Amino acid sequence: MDSFLDAAARWLPRWLVLPVGMLLLAVVGMLDLLTGRELGFSIFYLLPVAWVSWRLPPTMGGAMALLGAVIWFASETYGAQTYSHPTIPVWNAAVRLGFFLLTVCAVVRIRKSLERERALSTTDALTELANSRAFYSAASREVERARRSASALSICYIDLDNFKTVNDTQGHLGGDRALKAIGGCLRSAVRVGDVPARLGGDEFAVLLPDTAADGARSVADRMRCALLLAMERLGLGVTFSVGVVTFLEPPASPDELLQQADRVMYAVKRGGKNAVRCETVGPAS
Repeated sequence: MDSFLDAAARWLPRWLVLPVGMLLLAVVGMLDLLTGRELGFSIFYLLPVAWVSWRLPPTMGGAMALLGAVIWFASETYGAQTYSHPTIPVWNAAVRLGFFLLTVCAVVRIRKSLERERALSTTDALTELANSRAFYSAASREVERARRSASALSICYIDLDNFKTVNDTQGHLGGDRALKAIGGCLRSAVRVGDVPARLGGDEFAVLLPDTAADGARSVADRMRCALLLAMERLGLGVTFSVGVVTFLEPPASPDELLQQADRVMYAVKRGGKNAVRCETVGPAS
């Protein structure tokens, strides 16, 4: 059901979903009125209600449920259908409203569950940064965009110095505290559109779209200062080796993007750690 609704939701702009859903309910009600009692239309009332609930906030789904029950009640009333007691059509309308509302609740729960699963599949649970899967996906998009627009693309590769000492002396809880603090620093230090990620263990990367060498250096310095301050507050002797690469021509793949940044980061390691090193790759480098 979620796959069907998700596919159905994509073909229409969000602002048109509610009016189209209301129109569909009106059409169903008219067809129900014209065909009389011989043909059942319950599933056709349900589909617009479920579709709107999938795409819009739950309140809109509830409004559609109420509208569907009212239209169904009206189609029976104007269809001259007779009942043994005048309260029966009201009872039927209330039961249908309850059924529609239960459907809205079920659709909303399915949608939220799917959204949580999607978020978990692309987010590192400890740092709340993008994970390596999400980073590779973003890097692929940005490489293609840089190729189309001929814009610069930069990346910062961050490796923690002396992190093993933290785990050895304070255990994994101490290491987790450090990683969580790093995640918070990176989220607050980057700009809108940048992609900070934990690639695994104590290695992090930040993708900087449309960023030339000077801008990348400024971002890297600001991030490193914020990270060092956070470690100082925690009383941890962790420092950061940062490799920054700016591509004047887009790399062939995300793997090349990371390999170049990893190479520059290890040059920092060999040079004494706890520093930022920047390189430019391209025709003018």
